[in-house]
Amino acid sequence: MRDALKDGIEYEMAAPEKAIQRANETGELRPAREAEQTAFELHSILMNTHALWQVRQDPEVFRHARAAIRRLVG
Repeated sequence: MRDALKDGIEYEMAAPEKAIQRANETGELRPAREAEQTAFELHSILMNTHALWQVRQDPEVFRHARAAIRRLVG
């Protein structure tokens, strides 16, 4: 079970990390962001948003998530 969970999380983290690397290379992210750290922060925002939605069922959590993501990647 632990290995399956680990593999799933690694898979979830790989796509945004690669996208951030590409955005850095093409100049879409200014200033450039450290891909691994930024992917971690994005994943953290998404996991927290999911958890809060499950508990609160309040659409406001999505507004907060969008604001956090905008601050993180512009």
